[in-house]
Amino acid sequence: MSEQIPFRLHQSVKCPNCGSQIGYGQKIINQQLTCPSCKKNFHYNDGFTELLATIPAGVLFFLPVRVGLLQTGTVKIKVGELEEVIFGQPFYRISNVFFTTKDLRIYEVTQIDNVLISAPVVEKDRFVILSSRLPGTIGPGELEIKWYAIGSESDEPIPVWHIFVQNSIELIKKQEFGASIVLSVVAFDAFLSEFLTNILMNKFGFSSNLVKRTLLSHKYNRQERLSYWLEELTGKRFSKSPYNEEMKRVADLRNKIVHPELEKFDEKELSKDEAVTALEIVLKSIKWINDLKRQQTL
Repeated sequence: MSEQIPFRLHQSVKCPNCGSQIGYGQKIINQQLTCPSCKKNFHYNDGFTELLATIPAGVLFFLPVRVGLLQTGTVKIKVGELEEVIFGQPFYRISNVFFTTKDLRIYEVTQIDNVLISAPVVEKDRFVILSSRLPGTIGPGELEIKWYAIGSESDEPIPVWHIFVQNSIELIKKQEFGASIVLSVVAFDAFLSEFLTNILMNKFGFSSNLVKRTLLSHKYNRQERLSYWLEELTGKRFSKSPYNEEMKRVADLRNKIVHPELEKFDEKELSKDEAVTALEIVLKSIKWINDLKRQQTL
């Protein structure tokens, strides 16, 4: 079912120079704008980040953040048989379908209880799940799995991290605080990768394939991107951020949630306040990094 809410945060951005709130529509999300008040030029996404990081947290629970569309659900499958899932709302364009493992990691192809799960058919209104047991193993005949589908509801391309922020908010509303904190960190990682990628491609002329083989390769973790790569491309490390220690605590909390058996951690101990605080720290950290781009005129 589509949302019947007439206002979206993307229809109002905030000038990063003077703070004026400006009513632009989402169709210009990827364009440069001029503030009618102070006449400064800025990118739409810079203005949206300014708004997102400074708006009261409570407002985010009533207004849809995303331009894009994320749909999620659970489905019970019979191992070895094809299972069709129909979306509640068809996508204009679908990016991908992902599945979560028991430790809340998100993959296109995942393994649960010796069963490989993938979606070989993905269309605007549906997808098909393929499952197969690993050779020589035993496992359940049925599984209940959780899926995420990410795409757009219009022809406007959008940053993926916007969608993860929206889903983190939705999980808080459902009182799934651990999953919300995990996806808040996923949103931060997605923003950071996109931020650094855009600099390498737009300023230094790197191809997308070269970026994937270097910056986005698995040999660089979040901390290396926040230190080595951020300093290399902007002149500053995230350790200079006022949110550095808070972001470390959020990342540590995420690790405890994902690896409870190692950390002896009970997710039931989490509160709504902790999930909301984690999201706020992520949004403020995103704004701090994004401001480096304008400060350095990158």
